[in-house]
Amino acid sequence: MATIETSATRHGDWVKPDFESLLMKKEFLESYWPDIELVGTFHSHPYSNLRAVNKVSGWQASQGNGDAAFFPHFHKEIAINQRYLAHLIVTITHLQRVRNSPPARLPGNEAKKGYILSAGKRRIWLRAYGTTFTKAKNSYQFTDESYLEIPSLQPRFQQ
Repeated sequence: MATIETSATRHGDWVKPDFESLLMKKEFLESYWPDIELVGTFHSHPYSNLRAVNKVSGWQASQGNGDAAFFPHFHKEIAINQRYLAHLIVTITHLQRVRNSPPARLPGNEAKKGYILSAGKRRIWLRAYGTTFTKAKNSYQFTDESYLEIPSLQPRFQQ
């Protein structure tokens, strides 16, 4: 199970999740389906065009007070008893022309951490991150050591 907060406060440049709502949903699901475990979160980074995405590497976690700071905070507030959580960023933009290309891995050192998909006039980037609870430090840490595997996409790379 991954969360998506539909009752969050939205702004042009940020979103503030409603932790009370998230906890209620998590507790409700756990009471009926105790075999389902929260494994992480996902959220989107929408952009108006490809140039804007590429300019800021929009598929990556925002630094400062953004995703890199928020993910550990979320972990502490919502999944305090879990050692690990995964976080998926789904970036999307409109393309000027139709492109139907097979799924590809992100370039360079991010290759095992995400994918790029193009269909019609849309391009989507999927990028994984994680948080860990370190008992010795009694803290939740952001990590870029997550790897994203989507087996249903793998055969498409071999075409």
